[in-house]
Amino acid sequence: MEALSAACLERRVHVVEFDVRFRGTIKCIDPTNKTLTLDKVEVIIGDAQMALPGLKMLDGQGISAITFLDENPAKACRRQGAEKADAGVSSGNVKPDRYCNRIPGKIVNYILIDKFQEKFGSAIQNLSESSVISLELNGINISRFGKLCWLQVSTKETVYLFDILTLGYEAFDFGLRRILENEAILKVVHDCRFLSDCLYHQYKTSLANVFDTQIADVIVRKEEAGGKWPDKLRLLPECLSHHLGLPAAAFQKYSVASATVWTMRPSHSALLHLAARHMPELLALRTVLLDKLMVPFTIHVGHSLDAYRAQPDHVLCQVKRDSLELPQYLLSHLPDENWAKNGK
Repeated sequence: MEALSAACLERRVHVVEFDVRFRGTIKCIDPTNKTLTLDKVEVIIGDAQMALPGLKMLDGQGISAITFLDENPAKACRRQGAEKADAGVSSGNVKPDRYCNRIPGKIVNYILIDKFQEKFGSAIQNLSESSVISLELNGINISRFGKLCWLQVSTKETVYLFDILTLGYEAFDFGLRRILENEAILKVVHDCRFLSDCLYHQYKTSLANVFDTQIADVIVRKEEAGGKWPDKLRLLPECLSHHLGLPAAAFQKYSVASATVWTMRPSHSALLHLAARHMPELLALRTVLLDKLMVPFTIHVGHSLDAYRAQPDHVLCQVKRDSLELPQYLLSHLPDENWAKNGK
């Protein structure tokens, strides 16, 4: 690493390694092993930063950008007589939003669970006594092929963040599987497909009694469109904005740019707030969607209430009490047979 010579020691830099952003002071440059060691290190998450204890050694082959904070890096390189950095450690500007985009301002209280002692047992007990919980997974490529890092569960009062990367498979043996497979506990999720696949194939957990807000949103939109299926599914921020009236601008940058951030330990509080942020709102979304799903039923009941009482005597006298045919007023509000077969 000729461009990073001894003259660069003790200088403050901004480094991107495997899409994770760090800020620190250069303490050691090892061109042989292609490593860069920083002191007084901060990991950067959006507009927030977290101080890391001790030294941080970075892999030169994973570094995509280095910015000197006290001087233009091009000048520093020219001063050392070097034209480019070695082994993937290249100077240049750090690309914005590569790690974690701006996190909306709302703060949600949560309980972090990364040990089996202390909070794990009480969390499982609380969840087992709940009738409705929200559920979300975070990690890399969540599925049977991916890595589960965080499992978030929320009651109406409490959000629990289970550090599966630390707790491991035993977290399911010691209680999570019992909660997730319990038919008496309704789990509210948004898009259960890969979530269910991951739990089943990696943790032998068959998720049961699920309310999928993504599917509920599809059915509601179909009803609102007179029976026509929507063209595409909605992401959770879109559903929260549409059904709960939350400002769409609040979700413009609600994301992490790289799933690898979920593997970082210790995790910054801003990232944990991001994981917990929409768990209570997921429960509220279910309530609103349930009301909207009930609209056709409520309409039909309203028609039934008026079906006979609004008729004159001579008409009501001709009604057959034992008839089981669908009433005409009900048929007029049902999709026709061709739509049912063709989905049109």
